[in-house]
Amino acid sequence: MPGGIGAIIGIIVGPFWALWISYIFFWGKKRGQFEYEFSKKQALKKAKQNLIDTIGWFSCQRLYLSELGEISWSEGEAYKDIIMDSKIEDDFKYYIYIRAADVCLRKRKYENAIKNLGYATQLYNEALVANFMLAQSYERVGKAEIAISAYRNAAKDPSWNSKYLRKYINDQVKRVQTKGPSKKAPMPGLRHLGLGR
Repeated sequence: MPGGIGAIIGIIVGPFWALWISYIFFWGKKRGQFEYEFSKKQALKKAKQNLIDTIGWFSCQRLYLSELGEISWSEGEAYKDIIMDSKIEDDFKYYIYIRAADVCLRKRKYENAIKNLGYATQLYNEALVANFMLAQSYERVGKAEIAISAYRNAAKDPSWNSKYLRKYINDQVKRVQTKGPSKKAPMPGLRHLGLGR
């Protein structure tokens, strides 16, 4: 049964080749970006879990609705009572500021995002996610030099020791230095096609 052995070998080796090829084509250029997006997603996930633990599921859902704009709270007011609580630790406040800034960025309220991220970087000066988001926010308002400084602070985060992530951040610095600050694509999918800057 030579055909049976070949089929078994194909089943075993096929996924390995597929993984290897996808690693070369996908990870080769996008690994640093993936690592940043993963760290941002983890920070937002941690913020959500901390919110649920602190204010309860129902209040967290109300806050989520306000983020969608279905309840007329301003971005700052929704988090103000939580952050002002003196019992809340800095680590928790950091994640709340990240979440508030993410909401502001999605609504294209860049000045509010910069304010929240400024508070987050006061708590943790070299935090990757806060500084990277801060740099993106400054790019959106056209402040290239401050964006470059924030990108450089993001690269100093000691908790991330990835050459791919550091290269991705350095590429952002070079891009801003040569091409100037970028503008976000009108639709999120366009930036992945390279159509939005």
